[in-house]
Amino acid sequence: MNQIKEFFKNHWLIMFVIVFLMSLVFIFQNYYKQFDVRNDFYNRFCHFFLEDNHKDINTFCTNILSEKKFQKDQYSNLMCQKYVQEGVYEGAEQACQKTVAAENEPKDDFLAMLGEMVLKLGGLLNPFSFLFIVIPTLMGICKILRRKYIINSNTRESYKDFLIQFFKKAYRYVWVLPVFALFMIVVCILSTTFDHTFSLAHPNNILWELTTFQNKYLFILGYVGNILMYSFLFINISLMVARKHHNTFVAIIVSYLTYIGIEIFLEVVVKTFMYVVLHSELGEVFNIMNLWTYSDSWGLFPLLTFSATMCILSFVGVYFAYRDKEALVIACEKNN
Repeated sequence: MNQIKEFFKNHWLIMFVIVFLMSLVFIFQNYYKQFDVRNDFYNRFCHFFLEDNHKDINTFCTNILSEKKFQKDQYSNLMCQKYVQEGVYEGAEQACQKTVAAENEPKDDFLAMLGEMVLKLGGLLNPFSFLFIVIPTLMGICKILRRKYIINSNTRESYKDFLIQFFKKAYRYVWVLPVFALFMIVVCILSTTFDHTFSLAHPNNILWELTTFQNKYLFILGYVGNILMYSFLFINISLMVARKHHNTFVAIIVSYLTYIGIEIFLEVVVKTFMYVVLHSELGEVFNIMNLWTYSDSWGLFPLLTFSATMCILSFVGVYFAYRDKEALVIACEKNN
């Protein structure tokens, strides 16, 4: 019991982040399911209207609202109130004929649901994903640097041993965003099907090209792997900032500003250079604030190459930031 309390005490912030992220998925899933209920209501109404339109609409509403799933659906209740008070809208027969004719069309599949989830949640998470892992990371590594652990450990262990323990602590939350991505994928798998008849019938509603999803296992591996590379990049940015700024609050602010600065540089300088000088729009791929979308507009090879390059460059930056033991010791000694 004490170990559990100690664990939550030491990792309360990352636990909060995980619960928050997973809650968003369940909220989206409930939101997504509402459309199934509404479609079912409208299909049932259309069958009633076309086959039994001589009956009172009160009969339909009384029967359907007695079912549990429709009782809790605000749309069904509001539509029934409207039908009872104002009557069925003009043109309902023609609209219902189309609805009934399309009733047996394929339903949403895995690709459609994941794309919708990425669009809805990704737009919300893209600007803040950096902070989700950087804040807990900086709280740990800034504490080590601020308390001058390296000075105290000089007589007990080598600089290499110190760095091994230091980087273990730095990268201990690198799994959070990839696991969340995997969680989204698992929820979509359990809620839908890998039969992509719907996606084939509605290609304009799908976020990715169907050829991208030709091998579903490679798609999932690539998606999660891309998030993992971004996670390493984010942590490495915070490590380079923490090398100079040992105050946790300052390090968080400077890290986020650095993150935004890199994005501005890529958007303004690199993208403009590629468009004006090289006459290429491939610069659209150069974006570190769009990790959840996994855009395949230019194919996955340029996208993954960019992610891998940024990740490798960040590791090079970390190497140069921490290779000089004396410089780090002096920086720690200046802490008050």
